[in-house]
Amino acid sequence: MGSVGIARNSSKSDENADKSSRDWCGEAAARLHAERPEDALTAARAAAGLDPAGEWPHRLTGLALERLGRDRDALPPARQAVRLAPGSWAARLGLATVLSHLPGHWDEAAGQAALARRYAPGHPDPLVLEGDLALLRGAHGRAEAAYRAALRLDPGHLQAHVNLGLALLRWDPPHVTGSSGTGGAEKGGAGTGGVERGGVGAAGPRTGGVERGGARAAGVEMGGVEGGGVGAAGAGVRVARRNVGVALWILVGRTWSVLAALTAVALVAGPRAAPVAMAAGVLAAVAPYPLLRASCRAHRGCPWHTAAAVLLVLAAAGCAAGGALGAAWAWWAGPGALAAVAALLALLSARAWWRGAPGPWRSSLLRCDLPAGTDPSVPLHPRVRRAFAYARTAVLSFGDALGPRMVGAATSVGPSGDLRVVVGDEAWEAVEADPRVAVFAADPDRGRRWVEVRGIAVAGPGALRVTPEQVLVGEFPGRHQRLQRGTRR
Repeated sequence: MGSVGIARNSSKSDENADKSSRDWCGEAAARLHAERPEDALTAARAAAGLDPAGEWPHRLTGLALERLGRDRDALPPARQAVRLAPGSWAARLGLATVLSHLPGHWDEAAGQAALARRYAPGHPDPLVLEGDLALLRGAHGRAEAAYRAALRLDPGHLQAHVNLGLALLRWDPPHVTGSSGTGGAEKGGAGTGGVERGGVGAAGPRTGGVERGGARAAGVEMGGVEGGGVGAAGAGVRVARRNVGVALWILVGRTWSVLAALTAVALVAGPRAAPVAMAAGVLAAVAPYPLLRASCRAHRGCPWHTAAAVLLVLAAAGCAAGGALGAAWAWWAGPGALAAVAALLALLSARAWWRGAPGPWRSSLLRCDLPAGTDPSVPLHPRVRRAFAYARTAVLSFGDALGPRMVGAATSVGPSGDLRVVVGDEAWEAVEADPRVAVFAADPDRGRRWVEVRGIAVAGPGALRVTPEQVLVGEFPGRHQRLQRGTRR
């Protein structure tokens, strides 16, 4: 048996020895999304050991440490990733995520998130992070605008749906200081009511919530939840179910407050309360429907929510009948049903407090915090590197106020895989306004080959540093192809 164990261990070590840095990075990203940050950290460090100049391994190392709650340890690798690839929106996003959990770094985090959005205007994740930063600061209007912009780019973005509901509910994060000293970031166990890090205490890994839909219930968007899934998605579904349940009780409380006010006015005004009675009747017909519908979608008919909705219908109907008809039984039924709803809320609150479970209050809501910025970097094939290193001519394409322009350039490849482009001052000024560029060169080894790198250009010492986002390789048309094309014309 011992020899079999040794053979298995040796085969596993041989398999790991054959893995490249990008293989380890792929495993690290998959483990992050599977809520295994310790294993992701191991894989990311193995990738960084094989490729110290690579941006992706350092970015994943920082993200893994951030998911473990070790924000101060995550800051150096996150900054290193940005230094290696200053035009990478994913690296900027990872650094902004780490900075958002550190006190005194909010402005820098917002700046890095803005750069990530500028470098990737078609990607929703930078907008979601900007919304998260605004939400944690209590700027609910700005957070709502950012989440809606992200949903316009990706209508199915899970984190944007959940956090948009929190912004509409005017949620404020609990200020609990954890072991890493990140004041304002949510930490603690899953049952502490509104704290975001779950499972293993203040230093535990972050867990996020997932919610799909967008059903609007009494002015609050908290949609239905799709069950299933493992890892971050599976844990997120449980958190989202909790958020939906808490949001429904918040709506019950707000509806109760309106009905209580209408009932008090009707009792004081007496027979002259016909408009109040009509308002109560409309509320009786409309208010409970979104509560019951959202409860059925999220909890498949929670009996407590159903009971609260029925009592609210009775309360509103009693208020309407008492004000319009002056029936004595109605004046007893309406306030009695309101008192029953208040007793139900008090009972559930006491039960939640005793069990340490989420109660019917806003502090029980959790912010969705799923892993982001794990997208792979774009590598340059050795042939592409050689083409730009030894090309006789290269062309930089960019856009300015006059439209698309092309200028000659001298190119080389940096140790981290980015392009170093030397051009005139007009290109530097244009890149400051729009960093999206393309660099074209002919392959010196094969005369008919050409390569093109599209990416983000950032000013560096003496040259523009272009972080690749897309690499194209092709061939110039031959003589017979040009003749055929001319004949067709």
